[in-house]
Amino acid sequence: MTTRHAFFAAVSLSMVLAACQPPAPSAEAPGNAATDDAADGTAAQSGFTETAAEAPVVRYQCGELAVGARFTADGDSVELAYSGQRRTLAGDGADYVDDAGNVFRSGAPASLALAGEPTRECVPTEHVSPWEAAAARGVAFRALGQEPGWLVEIGDGEQPNLSAQLDYGERRIELADAAPLDDGSGFHGETGDGTEVRLEIARESCADPMSGERFEAAARLRVGDREYHGCGAYLED
Repeated sequence: MTTRHAFFAAVSLSMVLAACQPPAPSAEAPGNAATDDAADGTAAQSGFTETAAEAPVVRYQCGELAVGARFTADGDSVELAYSGQRRTLAGDGADYVDDAGNVFRSGAPASLALAGEPTRECVPTEHVSPWEAAAARGVAFRALGQEPGWLVEIGDGEQPNLSAQLDYGERRIELADAAPLDDGSGFHGETGDGTEVRLEIARESCADPMSGERFEAAARLRVGDREYHGCGAYLED
């Protein structure tokens, strides 16, 4: 078995065991290994924080998307968290819509139709999205890409921690104090061995080339003479 296949196999197995039935291939494949120790059922910011005063989060696997749903007590709205994003849809306790044309149906089976995309059937799951788990750990921005699989996470603050897994997890880098770019579009710094690292972020729609999963930002990560392209989300928005 090649390193690439072993990397994806290990990550995919954890997702399959967590869901009630195997989901479609996900854009999460390069990143789940980084969040296994944090997938404890809680999330914050672009995910959810579970407290006694709030309604519980209902989790679904909708195709390749891990979705968290929190319904209001009167059932007139639901807040959805997926792919590092949050959306509030209004409804009647069964069907929920928003002005962008997104539709969520909470029946059996539940379904999610994001604007311009095919309807996804949703099955209950206990699986917590890596995006929610990252938000719970204080990650401010997260991005991932394919071919080769890679993942980067940025902490909070003016000079945050930057950590990345590259080349299907074969290589890891860490910057303790990443400096912001002059135009505020990302971060840069050097690793302990002097390798230059630069992350550029553009607030524009971005789709994962393998799964089609959509995100709010495009990301370009340069490590030395290697360049990685992918999609991401601001988890503190």
